[in-house]
Amino acid sequence: MCGCSNDGEVSEANMATGAEEAEVMFDVRGNFVIDVTDFPQGGVSNADGVNVTRTALTDEANTMTDLWMWDFVGDECVQTLHQTPADADWGTPRVNLKFGSHHVYFVVSRGTGATLDNGAHEIVWSRPSDTFWLDLVIDVNGSTNGTRTVELDRIATRLRVTATDEVPDDISTITITPSVWYNGMNYCTGEPCGVANSQDRKINVPLSYVGTSGQLAVSIYGFAGSGFQTNVGVTAKTVDGTNIGEATVASVPFARNRSTELAGTLFVKVGVNTITIDDEWLDDYEMTF
Repeated sequence: MCGCSNDGEVSEANMATGAEEAEVMFDVRGNFVIDVTDFPQGGVSNADGVNVTRTALTDEANTMTDLWMWDFVGDECVQTLHQTPADADWGTPRVNLKFGSHHVYFVVSRGTGATLDNGAHEIVWSRPSDTFWLDLVIDVNGSTNGTRTVELDRIATRLRVTATDEVPDDISTITITPSVWYNGMNYCTGEPCGVANSQDRKINVPLSYVGTSGQLAVSIYGFAGSGFQTNVGVTAKTVDGTNIGEATVASVPFARNRSTELAGTLFVKVGVNTITIDDEWLDDYEMTF
């Protein structure tokens, strides 16, 4: 699920001093693809018309907000590290590793409201967003000093809802309600955690979308591991809470590094539900309501 390489020059400092640890800098400047799906107002469109922005972690640090690293020797976590864009070495953590075998885990995310439970090896976000993960085994010896370039894989799943009919002028919010949703992950296994039943995600709709068709798209992120299915409700309301559109889709599938795309008429109901599967991200789940 990951790749790494030793790009630094070997240092003999450890051998000369008899030290039993090596200094390693991890270069986490891999190219992250961030899908701008919450009411995109620009960006670069790919062949499928999806607005994306491509960024390297240290080149445009504002796209990612947190980097965590955990260093395990056997079953014991011997050191942890947390970086934000305010850190001078953001994206290039430098650590001392004792000689022997290490299991190192990385998480890079732009979710908000993160809560860590290091006893359970879990991170739960109040509002998850795009997140990447790496599980790395490294053997450290007297010639290990140097830089290792590490490449993280997307661990998040995404649900995007698109209203294909015309947006009415009295719309205020779109609320997405999965019956089951996972707001967190186990950073040692990549499996989802932090289950939140009937998890609501309310998004304010900008006035610029009033009168448009097929342009109103809203997204939420979570975690799905190898996959699960749940029912999803979508509701549109006015500023005073009046319901002006709703849809419910049963048994919607989610999986790691997959985007599930729900699209259909939200304000004028026509037709029946159908399900198709196509690929975007890894493989999109595309459904209509």
